[in-house]
Amino acid sequence: MVGCVVTGHGDFALGLTSALEMIAGPQDELRPVVFHEESAAEFTKTISDAVGDMVERNGSCTVFCDLVGGTPFNQAMLLTESNPKVQVVAGANLPMLLECLTSRDEVACAVDLANRAEEAGRCGVAHLSVTGEMCDESTGEDGI
Repeated sequence: MVGCVVTGHGDFALGLTSALEMIAGPQDELRPVVFHEESAAEFTKTISDAVGDMVERNGSCTVFCDLVGGTPFNQAMLLTESNPKVQVVAGANLPMLLECLTSRDEVACAVDLANRAEEAGRCGVAHLSVTGEMCDESTGEDGI
C-alpha cells in the first residue's frame, strides 16, 4: 500500500479528508496536514515528519496538495529531492482522492498512484448543463 498525505492552505486537508471518509469510510495510512499562517514556522517539520512516517510504514508516499506554488506544495516538493519514494500531486480534489485511496492496493508505488491521481483528477472535473450534457465550446471558427 502507498501511504498518502493530504495538505493545503487552511483546513483544506481536513475538509477533503472528512469528505472522503464520509463517502468511503475511514482510510488507513492517510494523514491530513494543515497549513495555517500562525504555525507556518513549524510546517516544514510537520509535513516532513508525516511524509517520512508514511514512507517508513508503507515504502512510499504520495502527497496530495491543493495548488502548485503554495507553501504546502513547495515544502512537499523539497522532500522529493532527497527521497525518490515521495511523489507530489497538485490540484487535489475529491474524485481524485476517492479513486486513489480506494485503489491503492492495485498500484506498485507512489509514482503509479500519482499517475492515477492526475487522470482521476481531470476526469472528476466537468461542466454540465441542466440536461446533463457536457457543454461544447467549439464554434467551428478558426481562433479569434
